Amino acid sequence: MVTHGMYSERRIRPLARAKKRSFLRRSGLLASRLTGPQLSHLNRWARLESMADLARDWIDAHGGLVREDGETQSIVKFVVSVENSGRLAMKALEDSLRASAAAEEDTLDAYLAATYGDDNNAA
Repeated sequence: MVTHGMYSERRIRPLARAKKRSFLRRSGLLASRLTGPQLSHLNRWARLESMADLARDWIDAHGGLVREDGETQSIVKFVVSVENSGRLAMKALEDSLRASAAAEEDTLDAYLAATYGDDNNAA
């Protein structure tokens, strides 16, 4: 019996690695600059997306969403759950990245104020 591979580390790990690299490249981020929680969110998102890809591939190879008897494939509910969890992981990562960017901006403003005074427009 051929399985979907959604729980196979051997199948998930390379897909997740490629998804993380692609996300970091598209976003212009370095993994070494991410915090622990940000890396955790990224890893969770990449793994969940990889699991969803494997499940979708299995569904495509096995006749689609609906079986011949008119019932949905049993894996469909799980795919929906995995995709929703992946969406939430990405939202958490985006929120964390946004908060980090705001904190860096505040730090820059504080540095400029301390170095050049409160009136940055005076030149």
